[in-house]
Amino acid sequence: PSRDDRVRAARILSGELDSADEAIRVWEAVRKASGEADDADAALAELYEARERWKELAELLERSAARHDDAETKANLLVRLGDVRRAKLDEPARAIESYAKSLASKPGDARAAHGLTALLDVTDSAREALDVLLRDHAATDSWAATVALLPQRLRLAKDDDARVADLLETAELFETRAGDMEAAFHATREAFVIAEGAESVATVAERRAGEAAISGAPDAYRALAEAHRVVLEAIEGSRAANDPDVLRLRTTLGALLETRLDDPRGALVQFTRVA
Repeated sequence: PSRDDRVRAARILSGELDSADEAIRVWEAVRKASGEADDADAALAELYEARERWKELAELLERSAARHDDAETKANLLVRLGDVRRAKLDEPARAIESYAKSLASKPGDARAAHGLTALLDVTDSAREALDVLLRDHAATDSWAATVALLPQRLRLAKDDDARVADLLETAELFETRAGDMEAAFHATREAFVIAEGAESVATVAERRAGEAAISGAPDAYRALAEAHRVVLEAIEGSRAANDPDVLRLRTTLGALLETRLDDPRGALVQFTRVA
């Protein structure tokens, strides 16, 4: 029989006769005899999915993606492959690989991003999925999507230094891209606490507190003062009273209380402990 005859038979088997397994055998024979083609791949993909033959579907999608040069088609196939590996085969690492290839073919693809986001809760694969998302957001200048990933970045960061860097990067995006000075300050304030008042972070936090206050956030200086108290309480037990960082933080806290918060008594307490 000719290819057309076999295709017609396969379609009758899968449609009118509702014989999916026999239709699969005929389509596979068509592909073996005539080579891979879009009509055979599409029909087999639909039948494999209907029969829940996920491994064979994944193999088919992988072959189909490899032979297509069109970016849109390749991306579509790779996203579908990623979904099968993630949701049906429990292969998160290979799913991430598929999604990453899809994004390389079509940066910013929302379906690939959705699949990767679902993997942020899979312990062994979350960090890798996050890294792929962040690379794609950077490549497409999707700064708002990068900001939205902050909670996951903090949760998956390897240490406090990484958390501080993530917060400062997010604060920079709030300031320069969103024009949200209050959000920029609060992200910096959180970094300040985690960094235990490190001078480099403190300088930025003080500047952004001022900018937030000017932009209409009246509690910015109070929040900065409270952050100083939190840091001092955390480090006092392990630092000498004349430790340079302790003295610097107390001096800054005193200045905030005196000049920004109208609390001369509180300021005096801090200045007295510095003297």
